[in-house]
Amino acid sequence: MFDQDIFENYTWINVLDAVPSLVTIHDCFHRFLFINKAAKKAFPRAELGATCYEVVHETEEPPPFCPLVETFQDKRRHSRVFFHEKLQKQFMVTTSPIFDKCGEVVAAIHIAHDVTKVKEIEHRYFQQKTISDFIFEKSPLGILVTSKRVILHVNEAFEKITGYKKDELIGRSTRIFYKDQESFEEFGRRAQNILKVKKVFTWEEELIRKDGRKVPVRASCRMIGAPEYGDEDMLIWVVEDLSTQKEIEKARQKLKERGQQLQRLKALGILASGIAHDFNNILTPIMGYTELALYRAQDEQLKAHLEVIATAAKKAKDLIENLLKFSKGEKGSTVLFDISEKVLENIKLLKGTLPSSVIIRQKVSPIPKPVKGDPTQIDEIIMNLSINALHAMDEAGVLEIGCCMERLDESFLEAWPEFQPGEYAHLWVADTGCGMDEETLSKIFEPYFTTKDSGKGTGLGLAMVFNAVKTNGGFITVESKKGEGSTFHIYFRLHDENLEQCHVEATPGRFSNLSDAKILLVDDEESVLTLASEFLELSGAKVKGLNRADDALSLIKNEGYRPDVLVTDLTMPKMTGDELILQCRKIIKGLPAVIISGFGHEISRELDDVPIVKKPFRMEDLVRTIKMVLNKEDKA
Repeated sequence: MFDQDIFENYTWINVLDAVPSLVTIHDCFHRFLFINKAAKKAFPRAELGATCYEVVHETEEPPPFCPLVETFQDKRRHSRVFFHEKLQKQFMVTTSPIFDKCGEVVAAIHIAHDVTKVKEIEHRYFQQKTISDFIFEKSPLGILVTSKRVILHVNEAFEKITGYKKDELIGRSTRIFYKDQESFEEFGRRAQNILKVKKVFTWEEELIRKDGRKVPVRASCRMIGAPEYGDEDMLIWVVEDLSTQKEIEKARQKLKERGQQLQRLKALGILASGIAHDFNNILTPIMGYTELALYRAQDEQLKAHLEVIATAAKKAKDLIENLLKFSKGEKGSTVLFDISEKVLENIKLLKGTLPSSVIIRQKVSPIPKPVKGDPTQIDEIIMNLSINALHAMDEAGVLEIGCCMERLDESFLEAWPEFQPGEYAHLWVADTGCGMDEETLSKIFEPYFTTKDSGKGTGLGLAMVFNAVKTNGGFITVESKKGEGSTFHIYFRLHDENLEQCHVEATPGRFSNLSDAKILLVDDEESVLTLASEFLELSGAKVKGLNRADDALSLIKNEGYRPDVLVTDLTMPKMTGDELILQCRKIIKGLPAVIISGFGHEISRELDDVPIVKKPFRMEDLVRTIKMVLNKEDKA
């Protein structure tokens, strides 16, 4: 039995009264034997002899899980947190048994400590920790915590960036993200020096992923350790994957470079257009009289000399034509054609012109579908690439030219979003020459860019190739490595038409020769007028040549002259060639006509049936065009 007198004599009773916790002592019936001041203040109704559950809980029996009940039952200490509804406070309740001299439990001490503020702090901490953990794990940026360059923790985004799982990283050195030990140590020194003077260190770097690939990142580092506790080496790293950003920047730069390149090509075309008319008027008599001289020449040596002149004039003609194609809207004739046949034609020509020190390897597979474009520009592409290869090989090596049909899918065309998956003609020209470095590769299609010595290159060949490919609806890629040669790959979309439809045989008509044809020829250039008149007369035609458009109109209008065909220059003073045709057709309905032009002026839509012969032209081409027009009229 509990000795109340002995208890009251204990000197520590005053100590219990000074304790802020609620301290009470109970007998085995839960009656109060002692109540300290804090408990009395919290529960004024508490009196010695009253039961705790009646006073504190206002119930007729102890509450469930009462630690006092458990202590009397098992003679042990028990603790539990209770929330008191009336006081709106949380208490940590601890009960301990009090034994008599015989070891029997005669009472129990009940201590209730107010932990309301502690629990509130714990709750806020738990909330903050939950939020922090969520932000840490779900952040789109990679987060890494290290100490002495050993990984302590990483989040999901960092796993994704590096390809490692969390359990593969924790406890390992950050050395795994660097290509070699030297890079690892050098970065460590740099970071350490910067963090001595700055709180945050930001830089861009390439990390090595688990699969060995490099990933560009931007990382910010901050010290989170406390030097006073000796953990100043604890750092937190925030890592941003720059792969997508770098790809976007690269694509933007590529588009910018393409735009600049197109602007240069356009400027070059405008310049070419400005000089083309006069230049072509100069070339026309050179080519024409050379052709006429070859027709009449008997001496073989003279013929050889004339062939040299003809070849040089042809090269000049090709140059100005190619330059003109850079102009806005200047396009060649678009037809369906067999590209594999075109490749074979060019290979045959190259075999007869390239030096024997160049081995030509052909890999031409028949392509059952046609390409739509300008066949002459395909010649230009193959010839320019072959000449470029010849120079790259220093006129000795292997030149490979080939073509085949390929089906390109979305992944292949990812860099060319303007092109749709499907069947393409793949044309390539490869050489065993000197190859190119990356800097040269980035500039090869720019006009006037050349790696050749002064006087040995114009810098226009590959620019013309680029423009010809683009004009014909294709795209071009290049593979090259310094010292290992180059390969140019060109792709054109194939069409579903049958190749047999691309070959149309000419049907002879009444004017299979010009013996009965009356031709009205109009050109303000006297040299062209004289030359064309002479050649047409050699073909059997009766030619009326005039150098003024108004004189030609007067001849028809006032003098009743009725030609079989009107052949006129396009650009003339006072009246242009297309205006002359329209005026003449008011008098002679449906008058057949041919236009001669030095460059691509737009003509009236009413003259869609009128063919254009571009200066400088071969006289045979002019005769052939006139025959075609007359034959068409004859059939009509």
